[in-house]
Amino acid sequence: MDNQITKKKSWILEMLLQGFKAHFIQNIHSEIVVCSKKNEKNLTTLKQSVGLLSSVPSNITSFP
Repeated sequence: MDNQITKKKSWILEMLLQGFKAHFIQNIHSEIVVCSKKNEKNLTTLKQSVGLLSSVPSNITSFP
């Protein structure tokens, strides 16, 4: 009987642990997605800036 209780307790602990793992993994995944979207937006802005800079003629020596 005592062995069954121990098995049940360890099973419950294992399920709790799995739940916590899933929760943390989900949170980390969400953070990664948010960071990726921010980086994507920054990268787009950077590409636009580089595009604007590359359209400026390179033979300009002084600005008006």
